Amino acid sequence: MDDHQYCARCGISLFDTLAGARRAYEDLSPYTKTKLGYSHLAQGILNEPDGWMKPVGKNGHFSFFESMDADLTNNFIIIEQL
Repeated sequence: MDDHQYCARCGISLFDTLAGARRAYEDLSPYTKTKLGYSHLAQGILNEPDGWMKPVGKNGHFSFFESMDADLTNNFIIIEQL
């Protein structure tokens, strides 16, 4: 699918490793952390019917675009508080 069809603001920001997610969070400024309001890290598995993802970047980040009929509530578990 052509990635120009997706708006980056509508994607879920994810990382391919826990270490990458922690590092990205720690690199955020205190102001940005407050504005985002992130409180926990979760781990899960995405399957093809769940949606479409952009290729994983060098820092392990990728954007995921959930399908209209996807229900990701059972795909993820909270593993730690930030």
